[in-house]
Amino acid sequence: MNSELYGFIWTLVGTIVGASSSIIATLITNKGNSRNQIRIENFKNNLIVKELERENCMQAQETMLNLLRFTNLHLLDIINAEKNNNSPVSFDEKVNEKCSENIRKLNLITQRLSNRKLAEQIIEFRSLCGEFLLTDDTTEGFNRISEVNYRYEIAFDRIGEELRKNY
Repeated sequence: MNSELYGFIWTLVGTIVGASSSIIATLITNKGNSRNQIRIENFKNNLIVKELERENCMQAQETMLNLLRFTNLHLLDIINAEKNNNSPVSFDEKVNEKCSENIRKLNLITQRLSNRKLAEQIIEFRSLCGEFLLTDDTTEGFNRISEVNYRYEIAFDRIGEELRKNY
């Protein structure tokens, strides 16, 4: 064979090898870029989820505090009724409305929390508050409000731990 034919063949082989290596390098780069893009998207999604969870925890704290305040006002209604010679308990409608509103808010918030143990503690607090609202006896009211306060402290501390640990 003559040298021109060999030159042509080696040029063709070189072109094929060069093009193949370029294509392979492009594929490897694209694969790495897509993997990095997926990691970036996952990181952004995790940040969004953590921010939503933080907001839910902070809303839970605020709502629990409001509910505790209104359940204590409910207890004052019971005490005042007893002071007035056991007249029928006249509950403040605004207090009852606010208690119901905060119970509904806590119900929604607990559905959005990803930490189920925390959600269960808030549910226990919320349930005790609901039971307390049915109380019209002073002795029973004091017993139940102490349990409500205890559950509040446990859940509130747990929310604080969750916030400090993750956010």
